[in-house]
Amino acid sequence: MQAVAWGGDVIKHLTQAQRVANDTHLHFVEAMGHHTKLVAQLEEMKVIRDQEKEAADAVQEALRTQLATEHAARATEEEAMRSELKASLNEKTSVEAELEETKARAAEEAECMRDEVTNAWALGKEEFLKSPKFERLCANMLVAYFRSGFEGCVAQFRANGYPEEEHPAPFLDMKKALRDMPEDDEEAAAEEEEEEEDEDKAEATSPSSPKP
Repeated sequence: MQAVAWGGDVIKHLTQAQRVANDTHLHFVEAMGHHTKLVAQLEEMKVIRDQEKEAADAVQEALRTQLATEHAARATEEEAMRSELKASLNEKTSVEAELEETKARAAEEAECMRDEVTNAWALGKEEFLKSPKFERLCANMLVAYFRSGFEGCVAQFRANGYPEEEHPAPFLDMKKALRDMPEDDEEAAAEEEEEEEDEDKAEATSPSSPKP
């Protein structure tokens, strides 16, 4: 009986051990399946991370290339602007120098023209003062002054009651006075006399106005 009871206990313990072993195996299988899934997810995540890294590296390389290109283009543009600015400064300096030269030349020409005008005016003035035209002008002015004074005297005589028709005054003969002028004024007096004779002839030959 004791052997049977012992055998029953052994079987019972073996059964429990087998159940525990089965449960452990089942947990192991589940754990391995979970491990396999985790390993697959890790591999997938690694692939995704590698792809993302490659994409990031490609983007970074593209950005680096774009920055290098933009930097080179900006450097080229700055160099072109620097060259253009330098050319503009050189042109400005050249234009300023040319302007200064033109101003100096214009000032020199203006001074020369001023001197020429001054000399021409002085020469013309001197030649005019020596010319017969100036002498005739002076003579005509003298005759005009003389005639004005003569006519003033005649007017005074008439105003004082000595009309020329009733009391002729031979000493107030204008033609005689012109003939008695100095020889320097002879030519001017002759011209004046000719003008008076022409006026007298014109008055004599002019048709009389019709009577009303």
